[in-house]
Amino acid sequence: MECGRIYGLWHSGEVDYYQKCGCKTTKPDMPPEGKSKKKWKGFDYNEVVTLCHSCGQEVLSSGSKWSVWFCKECKKRVVRFNTKYRQTIIPIGRHSMMAGYQLSGKESESKKKVQKFLGILNSLFERIDILEEWRKHVISHNLKSLGYSKDITLVKYLSKVESLPERSIAFKDMVKFFITKLEKRDRVRRFP
Repeated sequence: MECGRIYGLWHSGEVDYYQKCGCKTTKPDMPPEGKSKKKWKGFDYNEVVTLCHSCGQEVLSSGSKWSVWFCKECKKRVVRFNTKYRQTIIPIGRHSMMAGYQLSGKESESKKKVQKFLGILNSLFERIDILEEWRKHVISHNLKSLGYSKDITLVKYLSKVESLPERSIAFKDMVKFFITKLEKRDRVRRFP
């Protein structure tokens, strides 16, 4: 309920992983090895699954720098939205190349191009932070709409998501959230 992230023990082949949530409190079912900050073998991030960052209604594979943060339905909307505005306003994943941003070896020799690329990356990271705020908000909203006030199992949550509003409504709300945050950010940048 606090952070909107999935947590718990995951079995993958012969290996067990304990996926932590984003809360500051330790969960009662966390084994001692779950407290480790060591990166899991075969993962870029210690996360097996996540919920769609737009609607919060579908479980997605995660843990890779190439993991996509949206279910197929929401991803189509995000790609269409970004294409309409000819820029990656809402990032679909962690890696800068997923947003269309990269710096070639030759370009990296130019201090000016490196500085420009760093500015683009900082802006991307800010938009990732906004998306993270939205993800937390939509999942918290979903849980409250379903009548929950404390942590629940993923199975129980997924069994009730069909009763939530259409995913397109969550997408429209996410776009409004982004616009509000970006406008506020730009006002702060213009007026010290």
